[in-house]
Amino acid sequence: MIVDKLKKNKFLIITFVLFCISYFSYDLVVDKRTREDIKFWIDDNINYRVDIITNALQKNKNFLNRYYNDYNEEFLPETQNNILDLNLIKLNFIRTLQIDFLKNEPDGNNLLSFFIEFYQENKLIIVDSRANVFILEDFDKKQVFEIDHVTHLKSDLTKKVDRVLDSHLFENKLFISFESREKNKCKNFMIFVADINKEILEFDKFFEDKNCKTILNSGRMQHYVLDGKEGLLFSASAAIYDKPNNEPQDETSNFGKILFKNFKTKEVLIISKGHRLILGLLINDDYSIIATENGPRGGDEINKIIFGGNYGWPIASYGRRYDSDYEDNPLNYLQDHESNGYIEPIFSFIPSIGISEIIKIPNEFIWNWIDNYLVASLNKRALFRVKLNKDKDKLLFYEEIYIGSRIRDLKYSKRTKSIFLALEDRAVLGILKSN
Repeated sequence: MIVDKLKKNKFLIITFVLFCISYFSYDLVVDKRTREDIKFWIDDNINYRVDIITNALQKNKNFLNRYYNDYNEEFLPETQNNILDLNLIKLNFIRTLQIDFLKNEPDGNNLLSFFIEFYQENKLIIVDSRANVFILEDFDKKQVFEIDHVTHLKSDLTKKVDRVLDSHLFENKLFISFESREKNKCKNFMIFVADINKEILEFDKFFEDKNCKTILNSGRMQHYVLDGKEGLLFSASAAIYDKPNNEPQDETSNFGKILFKNFKTKEVLIISKGHRLILGLLINDDYSIIATENGPRGGDEINKIIFGGNYGWPIASYGRRYDSDYEDNPLNYLQDHESNGYIEPIFSFIPSIGISEIIKIPNEFIWNWIDNYLVASLNKRALFRVKLNKDKDKLLFYEEIYIGSRIRDLKYSKRTKSIFLALEDRAVLGILKSN
């Protein structure tokens, strides 16, 4: 009887044995770098697509629904009126240092996010999520950058940083905003600055909020001139899902605010308040300020920032709480800003797109992209080409341009007339050009 059962299950037994051999051989033979490559390939090419297919089958059993939903939607290289070219460059040095870091600190920050700065005529500065700073030369002539292809500028800042929130280069001074390493269950919001001309970067503290936080975010920075005085414009947030506090409305707190620090006097001013999580900050030629802001469950915003303005968080939002039901009104937010004394957004995305950076596109890029902006998204994995009215308080249109990766940062290069994208899923630099 037992022999007969074994014969019937012979295929299953052989399959199980081969699986065990393959699993242990993989763990012993394949080096850590290759295992990481396989993991990222599976994550990008299987898990993400399985989620999409599963959701599509659950929500839309009729595939014609999806067809009509994509009516008139274009995909790269085509957009509504133009053909664009997207070149992808692998920044393998980010992953190399990540693997080395995780050997010593397996519970540390394992993000592949990075930020882009232009340096001199033909160089890029890349700042990864742990404040490693790299210089890339001839960045448009290679498809892959390994660790020996780049200059790694050493500093002691990496010992202080848990996660970089933004970088900003102004007159050869590199500003890095970050949440500090946890100490006594506390994290602090900080901005450090260093002269980029040195081989070893010596960072000095520019700003610090010493309040104890479990999570910090936002941190976008821009050089700004306020009343003829130069300084740094930046945002700070300590937003936690479904646990908003009153800090964005509290004048004594730096969080939920856009702030300005004068370079000479060191004075810090509150520019605006009532913000949840700003991930994009732009200064126009007329010194008007545009910010992009993550909402809760829906309600990602594009805002025109007015000095002294209150943008309503955590009282008003066109999104709703993550833990709310459709009829659970007490758990939601006021669905109106103006009538409650707050400034209305230029536009709110419902549902959310995971909004991130925003940049202005010079008219030289494409002849029919006149006075256009580009808004990046994380969860939507797309760019949004938008146009505002003359007063920059109304959205005239937007066009979604699907990229296929989470976009953390954007920069425009006048020299190459191209748009640079920080694609954080796999540490890839995207370069978008008109064809």
